[in-house]
Amino acid sequence: MPAKINDGLTNGMRYYWRHKEACDAAAVAWRENNRELLQGIKRRWQLKNGDKCIVANRAYYARHKERKAAEKREWRKVHPKEAAEIKKRWMQKHPEMEKAIRVNKRIRRRKRETLALGNFTAKDLIRLKHYQKDKCYWCKTALNGKYHVDHIWPLAKGGSNESRNICLACPPCNLSKRDKTPAEFAGRLF
Repeated sequence: MPAKINDGLTNGMRYYWRHKEACDAAAVAWRENNRELLQGIKRRWQLKNGDKCIVANRAYYARHKERKAAEKREWRKVHPKEAAEIKKRWMQKHPEMEKAIRVNKRIRRRKRETLALGNFTAKDLIRLKHYQKDKCYWCKTALNGKYHVDHIWPLAKGGSNESRNICLACPPCNLSKRDKTPAEFAGRLF
């Protein structure tokens, strides 16, 4: 009698590999018919393993970030009119972000010119506007939606482009400050 070969598979695994298509189709059909049950199981697992869930989501995002970004870029190339319409509607809903993005683009261009260290985002500008209570950093006049992004310590004198070196100033203050340090410019204000 020949010896029985141990291939490491259980009977269930052997059955699955012999009838793979039928088993996969049955699994898909079961998931379709039991969506609420699966959602409940997923919710219970997330409540029980909250930290693991967050870590798993971040890991998934990190693994697929570049692929998803490439897919978005490809979709925009294929559907330029739809992409422009979506962007236009989003900008109309978020006027603060629109201005902050425009300003940030100008600053990034200037940053490349001067090779300043650091970076700030559109959200940083919105946070600054709230923190400064919609007033000029230097003279405390109301900005009324018209402001310049100013570097507290000027880039020309070694300042960085980080969010902690950025403030919102009224156009007259920013244009008169130019590349003065805070101490040099404070003398003009008083």
